[in-house]
Amino acid sequence: MNHTLAKIINTSQYVSFDIFDTAIIRNVLEPSDVFTLVQKQYEHCHSELLPNYPKLRQKAEKKSREKLWRREQASEVTLDTIFDCLIQDFRLNHQTAQRLKKIEIETERDVCRRNEFIFSVYNYCRENHKQILFISDMYLPLSVINKILHAAGYDQSDKLFLSSAIGKTKFKGDIYPYVVEQLGCNPNDILHIGDNYQSDVLNAKANGLLSYFYKKPRERAINSYWFQNEKFHKLFKKKTYLDSSFYIATIINQYYCAPQDNQTSDEEDFWYNFGFKNVGILFLSFMNWLHLATN
Repeated sequence: MNHTLAKIINTSQYVSFDIFDTAIIRNVLEPSDVFTLVQKQYEHCHSELLPNYPKLRQKAEKKSREKLWRREQASEVTLDTIFDCLIQDFRLNHQTAQRLKKIEIETERDVCRRNEFIFSVYNYCRENHKQILFISDMYLPLSVINKILHAAGYDQSDKLFLSSAIGKTKFKGDIYPYVVEQLGCNPNDILHIGDNYQSDVLNAKANGLLSYFYKKPRERAINSYWFQNEKFHKLFKKKTYLDSSFYIATIINQYYCAPQDNQTSDEEDFWYNFGFKNVGILFLSFMNWLHLATN
């Protein structure tokens, strides 16, 4: 693990983790790809076409945030308010909306996995008897986030602070004083680790917390020589296809979320990497072809 990070952890009583793109990563490239998966699953199960649903879902989230801000000067919405907006403002059938909401929750749980590097940091914190927190700006219900964290192995934390549950956000910064008040500690007793420089770093520091910037794996990947040299940037430009989204996300999650102390020999690395990057996608393509050919 990074020695600088370990040093800060050692001096902190509490260690807080952001969730999405930090502790938890998705097996799709863009969060909005989840909505495309939801659309496909719905159409498969109910034999009803939903043209442009991913864009509609994004518009409903944006509009529900705008309405909430005008009404209460609050910035976080819930999954329920987003789907209420789909029903009221976009004329989506109530039964269809309820089915889509259920599928979205199931899909989020399916595509989420732990970030192995952050999981190694989490285990280091446990071994050193730190009190562990999760702080997240997210519209999903608290029960769903808890299930995602537990399924990923984050089963020992002292507190989860979720914007959709408490109505305060990292984006505005008002969640941090709330956390300090709830814990009854000094702000500088808490180290917060996250991927959003404004919300997780600057806003945390502005409220007296220590912070550590964990750059998104995707951002580190697409700017790397290795990513460019392997021609993955060409697939990245075609990420409108779900197959490309899955493939690129899987590659990024494998190579940019690995624990730093995971060492193997050069020969093992070569054959493992060759199989992971090249053979896996060939098998996937073959199985897709076989599935289509037999149906």
